[in-house]
Amino acid sequence: MGAVCAASAASDEFVLIDSALDVHEVRVVEINDLKLAYQDAEGTLQTSLLDESIALIRQLPDAVVRRGGAGPLPLPVPTPVATSSGPSGWLQLADGQRLPGSLAGTAPDVEDVLGWSHAWIGRIDVPLDAITSVTFGARVMAPAPGRMDVVVLANGDRVEGYVKSLTDPIRILVDLEAEPREVTIPLARAASVVLVTSPHSPSGRRIWFQDGTLVDARRFRVADDGYVRISTDWSSPGTPPVEVPLDDVVGILFDPQALLPLGRVDPARVEAIGPRYVVPAPRRLDERAPLGLGRIVFDGPVMVRYALPPGCQRFAAEGSLPESSRVWGDYDLVVRDDDREVHRARINAEHPTAAINVPLTGTELTIEITAGDHGPIQDRLVLKRAMLLVGE
Repeated sequence: MGAVCAASAASDEFVLIDSALDVHEVRVVEINDLKLAYQDAEGTLQTSLLDESIALIRQLPDAVVRRGGAGPLPLPVPTPVATSSGPSGWLQLADGQRLPGSLAGTAPDVEDVLGWSHAWIGRIDVPLDAITSVTFGARVMAPAPGRMDVVVLANGDRVEGYVKSLTDPIRILVDLEAEPREVTIPLARAASVVLVTSPHSPSGRRIWFQDGTLVDARRFRVADDGYVRISTDWSSPGTPPVEVPLDDVVGILFDPQALLPLGRVDPARVEAIGPRYVVPAPRRLDERAPLGLGRIVFDGPVMVRYALPPGCQRFAAEGSLPESSRVWGDYDLVVRDDDREVHRARINAEHPTAAINVPLTGTELTIEITAGDHGPIQDRLVLKRAMLLVGE
């Protein structure tokens, strides 16, 4: 247990996102089952009901957006802590939880459960139908899911079928459409496993940690001693909560159903404004950012339309012109709810940022970048914390 890498800010400094998607810089004092106590920017003690708060997110340093559309310089990738039971890797669950660690093994007569060892949660036993992927190695990437379960070998070969167990060796039924037969694969030969699993809903408050852990807490408290105490769905009745330094926490989502990152919504249409031979789609950065709120880069002039899922009530973001684009970058940023203009701002070197927070009543969100006085040169927009408020 303990911090895996140093936080970039004091352990109690966060941004609070309230139920109107307004953001406030705060210092966390205490969190219990009902309320959050914090100091505001002026140092005044405030309290807020958790039902009136959406999330807390730590201010982490942004990766640099390169010139010329070459993409971002990457943020450091969290490296899972090695455990005594084997090589470090990642366990991804169907409800979005993510746990670094390694296989802990299961009893020989248990086929449909995976034993997983996490550095500070300890051993957990997870049904296979709750798992989307397992990787055996800190830098291994799991492939996209398909029609069947997939075991990817260290040499790149793929074995597709139905995974019966994730012990050593892995057991998988192959040739499912002809004559099914069982194949065993030594764990040392496997790089990753992807399972066909239905999505599950989050089961509690969702917490992101510095080591890459993303876990749902059935109960959690933050006390004035600087520790978070967490009970999860894997906690045995009567066992004490896990204690983790608040310094390790990078984000807490109080209501996972209420916030939808815009980066999780694929554009319905990307349209050119003016004569453009290539119209680049928005680029999503920082895929593992806390709360899923990685930055989105738009290269204008461009119009991007998003079809909104039911229940979207508000859109908020912080728009900015990157420093590398402030010599010539000059454009109008226009946000529309269906065809109704709800926000407009002029973005250039003199006014490089714009805060957006608008109500939504329609089914389509449009973000438009229209060239200004310098024409279509360096008209780049970076949206930070682009998020949708979803109601019932």
